[in-house]
Amino acid sequence: MGDENCAPRRSIPCLHERSPTLPAHKKRSIAFAVSGPIVRGDIPRLCDALRRLLEHGRDIDEVVFELKALVDPDAATVDALARLQLTAQRVGCSTRLRHASPRLRELISFMGLREPLGCGGASRT
Repeated sequence: MGDENCAPRRSIPCLHERSPTLPAHKKRSIAFAVSGPIVRGDIPRLCDALRRLLEHGRDIDEVVFELKALVDPDAATVDALARLQLTAQRVGCSTRLRHASPRLRELISFMGLREPLGCGGASRT
């Protein structure tokens, strides 16, 4: 049997658009799932995946980075999130972090990116 099923899970974008029946003033958002440990070599691929997703999206206003499956966050993880946030901003989308671990929040704060990455509040959603 091959080892391909035993490979560590990598970041996989996940599209969850809000209902198209929402009033015009409500944001249309997508969830972009980020999982596994991230190495610096993953960053360009993640940004390309997000960029392609947003280019084909229908009037997306917000990207929610779903971080529940992220393990062992480090400086590369924070770098990836910062670059993903810039990628979203370039096409006019705001961003939000969901299910960021306390360790990841500490790293973001330590690196001085709490406000740019949207970790300024006490919310843990």
